[in-house]
Amino acid sequence: MSELDISSQIKQLRLTLASIIQVVNLSKLEQEIAELEAQAQNPNLWDDTALAQKITSSLARKQNQLLKIKSLSNRIDDLDVLLEMASAENDSKLLAE
Repeated sequence: MSELDISSQIKQLRLTLASIIQVVNLSKLEQEIAELEAQAQNPNLWDDTALAQKITSSLARKQNQLLKIKSLSNRIDDLDVLLEMASAENDSKLLAE
């Protein structure tokens, strides 16, 4: 596989990730997490167990979703770096990986 093929695949991954970010509405997700974190820090939160569980569950779900998106973004960035390193070394074996 040539460098051009890999570059186009990375570009496609970035486009897919951008679509995911748009659908998820990343800025809204981050805002919701901040609001839930503020609610979770309320010292009286556990006075209402059902509400506390709802808030902490929602917070955990949203934090996990954000973590996955950031992880995917970092992994795509890593692919760019690896491709750059392989090209600089002119290492066809590394490029194949």
